[in-house]
Amino acid sequence: MFCFVFCSTLASLFPSLWSRSQISQMPLMFGRNSIAGSIIGGIEETQRCIDFCAGKGIVPECKVVTYDKLPEVYKTLAGKNDSITRYVLDIEKSLKM
Repeated sequence: MFCFVFCSTLASLFPSLWSRSQISQMPLMFGRNSIAGSIIGGIEETQRCIDFCAGKGIVPECKVVTYDKLPEVYKTLAGKNDSITRYVLDIEKSLKM
């Protein structure tokens, strides 16, 4: 289990379906806490996929964008997103705008 703490809010991420845990609900509700899970597999499965893609030369097209382009990126991702594009936010350049 990975835990990230932001201000007074706790967010826990379970990276795979195989993480089993019993969690008390009351502290979650009153403590501004949240839990997220993923059914796509854990770190080992993800690494195997990355290794497979690297071995076959499968790479996404990368587009570096600034914050002013985010509405356009969200619109693209929400619509028919049939391209293999990875959008990367350039925070440093965005702050200089």
